[in-house]
Amino acid sequence: MIMVTWLGHIHAQPVLEANLTITFAFTCFFVCETYAGASGILALVTMGLFMNYKGQTRISVESHHMLHSVWGYIQFIAETGVFVLAGVIMAARMGEYITAKDFMKNMALYVILHVIRFCGLIILTPLMNMMDYKLDFNSIVFASYAGMRGAVALALALLLTENAKVPKTVSMLVLFHVCGTVVWTLAINGMTAAWLLNALGLQKEKKIA
Repeated sequence: MIMVTWLGHIHAQPVLEANLTITFAFTCFFVCETYAGASGILALVTMGLFMNYKGQTRISVESHHMLHSVWGYIQFIAETGVFVLAGVIMAARMGEYITAKDFMKNMALYVILHVIRFCGLIILTPLMNMMDYKLDFNSIVFASYAGMRGAVALALALLLTENAKVPKTVSMLVLFHVCGTVVWTLAINGMTAAWLLNALGLQKEKKIA
């Protein structure tokens, strides 16, 4: 709320607005992780949702493009770093904590997560319809299938591996299942989402006269 209020007093200063959003994002994460005893990652997600709801209108028109470019690049660097770090840790420690049965369990978990997502959307559809998020059955099926599990889940799992209160066997198992789910969704869902979109009739082609 402080950042949104501050942005309202800045006009047509792209560099200052970009620096302000970056500074507050870092401060939010640091304070939550260091002093508040809360998850800095989830705090940033909440901050992002609030910015999407209230903060966008406080950013000047002249600064929109620059902020989009700056945060797009930060997102790319951060996500790449998280994926590389998770891959390196899993490659180094997989043989020590992970067994063949865990691979089978991960495949089952991948399927179960789709069922959970589908059931959750079915249950929440009446509420979303009241909020003008109109979803038909085909849209629910596609939303259940196309939902990617990625950088946020990996970042949370990586933080868990550094938590001394959690046994290494548990934290590494969590990281393995998160990494496995991300790999499955990228390899399978990511490659077939366009096909499913067309099969469900959700892709509307525009006729050019």
